[in-house]
Amino acid sequence: MYDVLMEIMEPKIKLREDKLRKEVQEEVRKEDIQGTINILKNLNLENSKIKSEIIKAYKLSESEAEAFL
Repeated sequence: MYDVLMEIMEPKIKLREDKLRKEVQEEVRKEDIQGTINILKNLNLENSKIKSEIIKAYKLSESEAEAFL
């Protein structure tokens, strides 16, 4: 019975795990970017310089970078 149930549910469980893993990775990435921005702001860099640096470092688009600032 367990084997049959696992055969049915395993793909759904895997999809849910994959989705959760992706969400966690994205949240960690956002926290990393925000931490980098905070450090650069503490060094008194201008927003335009910070924006260009995070675009390069994190491969963001202009609009994505702007949303963090």
